[in-house]
Amino acid sequence: MDYNLTIDDGHPEFSLIHFWPGNAVRVESHAAIPVTEWTHLAITHDGSGQATGLRMFINGQLAETNVERDGLTLDFRHRKEWGDSMREV
Repeated sequence: MDYNLTIDDGHPEFSLIHFWPGNAVRVESHAAIPVTEWTHLAITHDGSGQATGLRMFINGQLAETNVERDGLTLDFRHRKEWGDSMREV
């Protein structure tokens, strides 16, 4: 399982990924952020595995987001029996 926070054309995107694109959720903010100055980004998740459970905050304010992908069907914890990485957790 992986999680990614990226900026695409100034728009922050956050993803929880078991494998891409088949088992993942991703949201992208409506608003772009300035890429030449510091911006505080925070992400919360309610544990549901759904994109609607993700919240993005930009400089402490809840950001409106678009759901880019909403298909996380597996738990996103490390699971040896699922063939996840061989490192011990």
